[in-house]
Amino acid sequence: MTETTIDLKIYSPRWGTTDAYEVLLKRDALEIRKGPGSAKLVYHEKVDPKWEGDDLISMLERDSIYPPAVLPRLFRHAWLEWRAYELDDSGVEEELIKIADWLNDISRLKPSSEFWRGFF
Repeated sequence: MTETTIDLKIYSPRWGTTDAYEVLLKRDALEIRKGPGSAKLVYHEKVDPKWEGDDLISMLERDSIYPPAVLPRLFRHAWLEWRAYELDDSGVEEELIKIADWLNDISRLKPSSEFWRGFF
């Protein structure tokens, strides 16, 4: 349990396909990658973890995925629970898949009328 990789399948309305986002969990960092994009949450002793690299929300928005603002905190929570051995590798994967499924539901249910098509 020093490192685990999870491939999340996230629906991209921009392309109409499901894309793989790689989530790498290590003791010192959580990294979410897709192509050249990478959002990384880094552990620092005695202070809150800090996001580095690409902004997670912006990274998803490039694929026309508009997640709720709570998303980075959800990834942070799952990672910290995994670090604290409250979730094992399969447990954290199960929980992150639930988040991906939720994002997919949001993306598929966004308004699609002619009025909103140019906005989304």
